[in-house]
Amino acid sequence: MNNEKEEILRKAAKEYFDSGEDELKKERFNSAVVLFFKSLTSLADLFLLQNTGKTPSSHTDRFQKLRENYPDVYVY
Repeated sequence: MNNEKEEILRKAAKEYFDSGEDELKKERFNSAVVLFFKSLTSLADLFLLQNTGKTPSSHTDRFQKLRENYPDVYVY
């Protein structure tokens, strides 16, 4: 089950990143930033899944788990 979730998160991160690149080339900066952020959060979820076996339930949960358990990964 986790392998399936990992693959979904990897694909989502790549899709968001590639879409962000496309938006950046079109000089749609706000859209690009949103998509790059989504890519980063997908990668953060992948990191948490690989290290805890669980994905966060919300943005708050994600950032709290990263801040408390992986301060080197958490960025202010």
